[in-house]
Amino acid sequence: MGFNLTFHLSYKFRLLLLLTLCLTVVGWATSNYFVGAIQEIPKAKEFMANFHKT
Repeated sequence: MGFNLTFHLSYKFRLLLLLTLCLTVVGWATSNYFVGAIQEIPKAKEFMANFHKT
């Protein structure tokens, strides 16, 4: 019984870890895409330059 409970918790923990990893990768890819897209827009370049100056 104790072993079965440990396995069940381990399974839930692994599932949570996998979900966290997927969300991290998706978030990282999305932020990279948006940063790249924003840098293509001239007005955004000016805004970012002014933002970094202050």
